[in-house]
Amino acid sequence: MNKVKKNKKFFEEKLKELSKCSRVLDVGGGAPFQKQMAKYEPWFSGVQYQTMDYSPAFKPDIVGDIHNMPFANEELEGILCKAVLEHVLDPIRAVDEIHRVLKKDGKVLLWVPFLYPYHSHSSEYGDYWRFSKDAIKHMFRNFSKLEMVESKGYFKTMMELSPLPHFGQRALSPFADLMDSIVPISNQVSGYTIYAEK
Repeated sequence: MNKVKKNKKFFEEKLKELSKCSRVLDVGGGAPFQKQMAKYEPWFSGVQYQTMDYSPAFKPDIVGDIHNMPFANEELEGILCKAVLEHVLDPIRAVDEIHRVLKKDGKVLLWVPFLYPYHSHSSEYGDYWRFSKDAIKHMFRNFSKLEMVESKGYFKTMMELSPLPHFGQRALSPFADLMDSIVPISNQVSGYTIYAEK
């Protein structure tokens, strides 16, 4: 199984775990179930699912800052935080806040970039950080359980960092996947999907 398929399987398995919570907060999610999350909406039919973002422009349920979340200690059961930590000023403080607001045994599912193209949105957010395995282990040191899976292999990652236009990358994508399955170089990847429990 290539890293992309393995990562998707891991993400969906852990998202199923989140869907067992009675209350889930999607940090940085904007309006509920946008874009890639839309197909998972039925999984959360019996869940109090809310979104939080610091900008009202994204139409979240709650306007709030991940550095100082508007929740009491141990108030939430589950948190989803996909492609957010690279855009915040202090990701260690953000993870500490996630830990603070999660109940004992609470769950968090995240994605963070490692070797990944720059992607700020100048009017709304910057692009500040990249995360190695070592950084992730340090950031989640207070959690009782931590799992992570690489999102793309070396060849796919290098292809996406190349100056090739998008159509060229799409054409070479199957070759990059094949090379990653033959030569698994695991530490040079585009990012990590992370699952942690308090």
